[in-house]
Amino acid sequence: MKRLNVILDDAEHKRFKLACVKQGRDMTAVLKELIKQFVKAQRVSKKRH
Repeated sequence: MKRLNVILDDAEHKRFKLACVKQGRDMTAVLKELIKQFVKAQRVSKKRH
């Protein structure tokens, strides 16, 4: 397993954290889901070319 550090300004971090809290979700879990979706979209995009 690898660790990924992301630099956000204070306002971005606060908005992201609040959005996660409103959904009752962990910030790390949301980021992992977004990364998986992004990687999957890249694979689909490459298959179309």
